[in-house]
Amino acid sequence: MYKLLGEAVDTALELKPLVANANHCEIVIGPVFTALKTIADRLEGSNIHVAAQNCGTQNDFGAHTGEIAPAMLRDAGCSHVIIGHSERRQFYGETDTSVNKKTHATLAAGMTAIVCVGEHLAEREAGNAESVVEEQLTGSLAGLTVADMERIIIAYEPVWAIGTGKTATPEQAQEMHGHIRACVEKTHGSEIANAVRILYGGSVKPDNVATLMSQTDVDGALVGGASLEAESFAAIVQPGKTDAGALFTSNVSSSAFAPRGTATVLSKVTIVAATSFMITALMLSMPALTGNVSVLSSNPDDPAATTDANANVAVPTDANTNTAPAGDANSNAAPATNAPATNAAPASNATAANAPAPANK
Repeated sequence: MYKLLGEAVDTALELKPLVANANHCEIVIGPVFTALKTIADRLEGSNIHVAAQNCGTQNDFGAHTGEIAPAMLRDAGCSHVIIGHSERRQFYGETDTSVNKKTHATLAAGMTAIVCVGEHLAEREAGNAESVVEEQLTGSLAGLTVADMERIIIAYEPVWAIGTGKTATPEQAQEMHGHIRACVEKTHGSEIANAVRILYGGSVKPDNVATLMSQTDVDGALVGGASLEAESFAAIVQPGKTDAGALFTSNVSSSAFAPRGTATVLSKVTIVAATSFMITALMLSMPALTGNVSVLSSNPDDPAATTDANANVAVPTDANTNTAPAGDANSNAAPATNAPATNAAPASNATAANAPAPANK
């Protein structure tokens, strides 16, 4: 979601009633940093969680100017963080090493990490897709214990199918998801491999989600462009169509972190329904697309529209939200939750956006 604060909140609130009865999956949306606190507050008590699009590599407060620690994100109401999205790897120098550090820091802050992997077209055409993804997995998940892996969600992003209109065939998606599961089994054992949720993220749309979700090892979707409109995203979360009805029955587990299971309905539908995201470059280059709408000014009489620093959402947080220093040790005036307090701030983050959970394909 690369929208400004007002539009981001409007989209989240429009989505809220559309997916209120979706108890078959976990729904997470990923706004930009500047909208996290406001949206988390406005969604409090709903079945929609909030994810950050990126995070810093450590949780200690100090001289880390410009970085946002995972602990700060949890304090702002986040329950998930998207880490290593393809756009961050491609445009912002994200490496397996930095992904690994951010993943450890996210888990230490008590949140779930959505770790992204995926190959480029040239790597696939050269026959190296599986080896590239395995190398990314090995580096990104290094040092994680079995207990840590219970709070890891893996997202497979075929880079050649992101924003191109191309989609991996269901068979291609299944092949790579099966390979990813086999890689996890080698590093963390069969129990974790069977339980870990693996999302597909490559131009997921309402008209192809049912076919993709029908694959054995595809447990959910990382949604991009189709998540920017609430109705489109809701159609992915709960299609309500005969062609997808079998996927979303009342027999599905609604537990957010339940084991994936093995060869059962539970194994296919403890689905992280989606999360979308856009890169910082896009958000900074397209401010003219939206007006600088303030939630406060658009509805000044609604106290819920304010960014109460003491209102914590997805995860219980310290009531003294604004007292923790953010970033540079010499910049004591910066609040720890340095986003929703400034309604006019342009959308400025890169990796997640407006989708169910587990961001932009």
